[in-house]
Amino acid sequence: AALAGHVPGLVDFASRSIPRLGRARAKTGTAVVVAAGFVVGAWLAPLAINKLATFLLPIGELAEAYDVLARFAGGKHLRRSCTRLLFVTAMCQVSLGYVGIAFIRRGQARKNSLIHLGDGRGTARGFTQKVGWYMLAVALPYMAQRTVMENVNDYAYGVVAR
Repeated sequence: AALAGHVPGLVDFASRSIPRLGRARAKTGTAVVVAAGFVVGAWLAPLAINKLATFLLPIGELAEAYDVLARFAGGKHLRRSCTRLLFVTAMCQVSLGYVGIAFIRRGQARKNSLIHLGDGRGTARGFTQKVGWYMLAVALPYMAQRTVMENVNDYAYGVVAR
């Protein structure tokens, strides 16, 4: 206050800056709380998920069964085989998921063309041609891909089981 009389405009500057400083401190405090919440959540979430999975799934029984199998097959060999099986199964199932979604979309497009037929925007002959094309270009490749991928997965399982 003593300095305010000697420096022109200091009172105006201080009166405008102090509320901003209070808002800046509030934003900083909020950021600290959010950051602390993130850290605590990142630390507690895996623990909570682990407890929930242990409660809902038979994880203890699976671990005991794995230990018994590891005694017979050898722990290193069993781990390597199970890892390969998991990788092959994941690749097969993910690829079949994408193929299945494409199959469903094409099937819906075929059904929509049937609706257009009812609205008078198409002919029965055109619809039968679309159905024939659908069977040849969509359904047959889908069934072939599904059969091949399921056989690959079954073979990988058979290798691990033996």
